[in-house]
Amino acid sequence: MSISVVPMSIEHHWGIVQEKIGLFMSEDTRGIVAIEDDGTVSGSIVFQNWAYSSAMVHIWVENPMVIRRGLLSEACRYFFDVCGKTVMVGMTVADNYDALKFIAHVGFKEKYRIKDGFKEGVDWVLQEARREDLSRWIKSKEEVAHG
Repeated sequence: MSISVVPMSIEHHWGIVQEKIGLFMSEDTRGIVAIEDDGTVSGSIVFQNWAYSSAMVHIWVENPMVIRRGLLSEACRYFFDVCGKTVMVGMTVADNYDALKFIAHVGFKEKYRIKDGFKEGVDWVLQEARREDLSRWIKSKEEVAHG
């Protein structure tokens, strides 16, 4: 199975990404999607709320192979090199243990918890990632193509 990583098209990809991540479209929404041979979108990284040095990042991965096939690598290259930003910011619901484990695995660091921020008894977890935190994922297109 091969996976292509391409810029997210609002026309072609937004519906599935919105369904999986639960985002609302904003005028600054940009992202990258992973597409399998059969056209199935199986992962995305979406950026919103752009600031001078940062943006909010939303990650959805249905097929873990999309990370190995370049989804995170392309997102890092786009964010750090093309856009010139320095800090990815994420917020995760504290009872989403799988997401918290995955986010820590890729390199995000927990910075703060907002008590009852999501709902009574469930915190928001604020994370950040800088280039050095994600350096193992920053690969050339050639490195990604050769696994």
